[in-house]
Amino acid sequence: EDCLFMNVFTPINASATSTTKYPVMAFIHGSGYTVSSSSSLLYGPDFLVNQSVILVTFNYRLGAAGFLTLGSKVAPGNLGLTDTLLALKWIQRDIAAFGGNPNQVTLFGESAGGAATISHYLSPQSTGLFVRAIAQSGSALSDWAVIPMAEGVRRSRVLAQAVGCNTNQNDTMLLTCLQTVNITNIVNNQSISLPAEDMISGTTNLRFLPVLDTSLT
Repeated sequence: EDCLFMNVFTPINASATSTTKYPVMAFIHGSGYTVSSSSSLLYGPDFLVNQSVILVTFNYRLGAAGFLTLGSKVAPGNLGLTDTLLALKWIQRDIAAFGGNPNQVTLFGESAGGAATISHYLSPQSTGLFVRAIAQSGSALSDWAVIPMAEGVRRSRVLAQAVGCNTNQNDTMLLTCLQTVNITNIVNNQSISLPAEDMISGTTNLRFLPVLDTSLT
């Protein structure tokens, strides 16, 4: 949905031609894999760039757009985490053009961003993309940070039915139907897919989450 933007904040003297290559801190924002963005004023760059550090923040797909899954190759889930992986690969490829040192990347995140940070720390796909990690107020081991694949599929099918898609068709046809639905309609119906006990307990902002995916391990 045209949301994958990145912000690069540099010290005033940083450039591709500068002799000093600055360490890089890559930040994954939080808010339950559901809301927020890399542009939130909560995550301003002022402090870090004044410490001679390049700060990179980036968006990733949230909610059903980022974590809907049908449990198959057609829609495996975890697209939001894949977005963050792509951002880390971009840093390795291009941060030197901003005066950054790709060999000195620290990945950090807050809340869901902390959980995503630990996911990258554990994933072989992220090997070599950063050398340090800081998880703030979140871990991939938290009970809210991941759900079983079967539960992810169940929530996705409930959502699909709520927005008018026939859940008896094959995964390819079901995904095609979902792709024709306006994103506002999908966002407005996300909470329908929550188990009743979650809604009663107030866990209404954790609708779609990462699932256990063998391709990421």
